[in-house]
Amino acid sequence: METGDPLKNEGLNSIHFLKESVWICRDKGVSVQHLPSGSWETITTSDGLLSNTVFSATEDKDGIWFGTDQGASRLILNP
Repeated sequence: METGDPLKNEGLNSIHFLKESVWICRDKGVSVQHLPSGSWETITTSDGLLSNTVFSATEDKDGIWFGTDQGASRLILNP
């Protein structure tokens, strides 16, 4: 996962708030800002997404689903 400010040159499709983080779906993966620390990480196909073009996110009891241009991807979150 990349770190730094991933939003400076990318399109933004949607924003999802989950506990103490903000999940930003964009044209080149998902950017996650961890609010307590202010740190960023980026989730891409190298982390398991079907595509880096991510339109939406929604959570379930164990993880978060992403709607991409290639179908749905699921990330299981640690408890």
